[in-house]
Amino acid sequence: MNHALPERDADGDTAAPGLFALFVRAELLSFLAGAVLIAGYLASLHPFPAPRIGSGYSFNEKARWLRHALERHSCDVLVLGSSVALNGVDSAELAAAYPGATVVNAAYWGGKMSEDEMVLRILSRLCRPKVVILPVTWLDFKPGVQESNWTHYEKYVGGQPTLEAYLEAPDLLYYIHAGLYFAAGQTLQPEGRRRYLNLYFDQGGAVLLSVEGFVREPRRWDGYLEERRNVVDGAGLEALGRLAAQARQLGARLVVSPIPMRPIAEKTFFPAERVALWQSVQAQIRPQGGEFLVDPRTSDFGDALHADYDHLNAAGAKTWTRWLAGTLTRAGQGEPAAATGPSPAVPAGQP
Repeated sequence: MNHALPERDADGDTAAPGLFALFVRAELLSFLAGAVLIAGYLASLHPFPAPRIGSGYSFNEKARWLRHALERHSCDVLVLGSSVALNGVDSAELAAAYPGATVVNAAYWGGKMSEDEMVLRILSRLCRPKVVILPVTWLDFKPGVQESNWTHYEKYVGGQPTLEAYLEAPDLLYYIHAGLYFAAGQTLQPEGRRRYLNLYFDQGGAVLLSVEGFVREPRRWDGYLEERRNVVDGAGLEALGRLAAQARQLGARLVVSPIPMRPIAEKTFFPAERVALWQSVQAQIRPQGGEFLVDPRTSDFGDALHADYDHLNAAGAKTWTRWLAGTLTRAGQGEPAAATGPSPAVPAGQP
């Protein structure tokens, strides 16, 4: 029987490690090729996703917008809240009601009361609001908050160098996923306002959803049918009380106002529980001088003014904001002092 010895190279080593080296080299080349493709894809994104300060796309993109909007340290009329505030407040209507004032909408998807409290605390170190508007829906008082790095948020909104911000949040998978998501839905483009998840902010930071050609999703249009319980987070109510105390310390006029839902939802979605919730809200804000305003035409906000059961479209936002602004200015209390100029137009996605 021929027992051949393993073939050896000039140094006396067997040939097997040479094959292993070829395998490792091939794997390394494949990795580098993939890295080049990923880098090329990321470089092609315009605009590139904002630094990952929190888990929410909207939270991060709004932080980038605020970073530029607050360069002049002015936020005479400050809007806080969740997506109902982002989509339901018409910046132009507020600007018309308060000539010369700076309108800043700091709202983002999924914002809760405890987060609004943090946003006001941080932004008030950069600007001095005269009026704080908090449009609300029952969703804002449900339990749960998104993951957010508030220390990074404050640094970034306050002017942290862009490269440093990305180096502090080197989450490659997030940027790839966000880039794909944004490209597929035109999320950072004006054309994307025909869909719910758009983040093309107007000059005041709002996103007004299109009326014509809007793509309604049945699960969102009839979403009120899927909610089995109107669960209220007690911690959220307490956070609202602290927010009201902050506003009072700042000398700002705080106005909390429910966004009208679709008429069918207003009539059938836990009406008694919502009345109790709004009473709890008033109990938190009124001792601090906060105001609770309800549009008397709430039941008349028909389907044509809605993008889904609790989000207004552009027409609904214009109608509701005009009422709110008119009510505030007619009251003649706490009107913001004129700023040095109109609200800055900051394009969505500007780095």
